[in-house]
Amino acid sequence: MEEGENILENLQKDRKGLLYYIKKYFLFGMLILLIMIFFVLVFYMNDEKVTEVLSCGDGTFYSTCSLNKPYYCSDGILIKDAVSCGCPDALDKIDTTCTSNYYKEEINIPLNLNLRNEEKEINFKFYQKVLNYLDTLPKMIFYPVGEIPRRDDFKLMKIDDPIQREALMPLVTEIQNMAPDSTLDQARIAINLVQNIPYGEPEFASVFGGKYQVRLSKYPYQTLFDNRASCEGKSELLAFLLREIGYGVSLFYYAEENHEAVGIKCPVEHSLDGTGYCFVETTVPAPITYSTGTYLGIDGGKLHSKPEVVLISKGFSLPENIVEYDEAEYLKLLFSTGGSAPLQKFLFKNKIKKVEEKYSITGNFVLE
Repeated sequence: MEEGENILENLQKDRKGLLYYIKKYFLFGMLILLIMIFFVLVFYMNDEKVTEVLSCGDGTFYSTCSLNKPYYCSDGILIKDAVSCGCPDALDKIDTTCTSNYYKEEINIPLNLNLRNEEKEINFKFYQKVLNYLDTLPKMIFYPVGEIPRRDDFKLMKIDDPIQREALMPLVTEIQNMAPDSTLDQARIAINLVQNIPYGEPEFASVFGGKYQVRLSKYPYQTLFDNRASCEGKSELLAFLLREIGYGVSLFYYAEENHEAVGIKCPVEHSLDGTGYCFVETTVPAPITYSTGTYLGIDGGKLHSKPEVVLISKGFSLPENIVEYDEAEYLKLLFSTGGSAPLQKFLFKNKIKKVEEKYSITGNFVLE
């Protein structure tokens, strides 16, 4: 009996010892596994950062030609290199440059923008022959009998012209070079640039012997050159820039109020009326999604009708939770009066003040 008890006791000791070693080596193995996972994650994150650094503002990898000829990605900056990358169809390759008969009579004009309360300037070359060419283009579209006119036909006719595109692409590239690591910042630069173009009332011309007055519609390149435009001209220019950066873009046309704004693809919950496009006012600096401002020349001062959504391009979307979504809410709060507005204004006064400073808002914030 005693011998049996000794055997049982030894088995129990062996079992405890085995469990001890299993636990010991299991914990040791788990520690080794966690260390390996940590180093894999660190390596992956570092590799991802390297991948991000090794591309230009349009996504072109280092030492590679862009899809937008003749640009070449050189150490993070897009430069013209017709020798390596060739020329677009609208231009001819002469020696080492891309040119055409339209690229004559240069006019250098600085373009102004204000980013984070810092004044910036882009030196941009205009060409008189391109301006002359655009003057000759038709301002109307004639449809066969029975075919319904489409607003997007007219808008794309003005935005898609190939001669104009090549003349404007250096501006798109300049914007991409200013923020090579963030397409969101590129969009912000484009929006700010257009919003800071002074507003100008549209011009009209007499047709059919003076019987009718029609609005003179200008092309985006002409709007940029004039440095003054109505909501239509400024919106079409911004639509072009955002499309070339890569965003999904639409135009919001308010027939009753005779107003036009830009829509940029964004999360549905932030979009205008669930369209999937965020409202961007172009007449003055204002946050993305702010659509409740007071307008001059509009009955009641507000945009109250449902706009026609004119699709310009499919592309990528704004991300979630960008600061502009909150800024638009603070701006709405600034001009609200009823309910709990006084208390909210007190609670968020510092954030409201930052929005006022960022968008240079003084007194009554009236849109054109």
